[in-house]
Amino acid sequence: MKEKTEWYSTNTSVKSRLDGKKLHLFGDGVCFGMGSSNIPELSYPALLTSRYGITISNHALGDATIGEYGDEYLSEKSVIRQIENASLVNGDFAIIFAGSNDYKSAVSRIGLNTDTSKYYFKGALNTCIQKLIEKNSSIKILVVSPLFRARLEADDFRNSDDTPINELVLKDFSNAMKDVCEYNHIPFLDLQTTGMINKYNYKKHQDYKLPIENFTLKKGVEYALRVC
Repeated sequence: MKEKTEWYSTNTSVKSRLDGKKLHLFGDGVCFGMGSSNIPELSYPALLTSRYGITISNHALGDATIGEYGDEYLSEKSVIRQIENASLVNGDFAIIFAGSNDYKSAVSRIGLNTDTSKYYFKGALNTCIQKLIEKNSSIKILVVSPLFRARLEADDFRNSDDTPINELVLKDFSNAMKDVCEYNHIPFLDLQTTGMINKYNYKKHQDYKLPIENFTLKKGVEYALRVC
């Protein structure tokens, strides 16, 4: 008897309606899969392939920001540069999953919904969306906000809710991403609000390596199934 769930079929050669679709990932280390207990097998990019048959092109880089802010190091890794360097001819979906390092960088400014400057956070995200569509006008885009940060550096305990940098906390960047997505009519997944990690439970996730990637996976697949 064929066994199915809402998202994928478990005993057929076609894993899901997404089988064979091409997904491009742009973002930071978390987008790449860092933080998973087993990146090759359990990170959300790996699960998208093994469970749903999606082909992944992972352009994400550790420490990447969305904007460039006139900084050579940030520019080289930025999501803008990742998109510029990518070939999207055969892409069906693109996910932008970043923002945490923009907050941490201490050089980013939020800006306006109408900005297109790489020196403003909203402007940089607008530029990313524009470049994706210029390269592939039919690509379907999902923007994902950063998760809660329990610390800014490996050896401190300054969390992203209670530590303003230039008077901005990480939630301000998540809200800015939501604004830009609404401005551009792009779907937005708010893991800052709904990612289930906070200042009270983050140690459990660190100590037991709970599969938080499954939450991103589930929501991302739900979105993709709606639009494909």
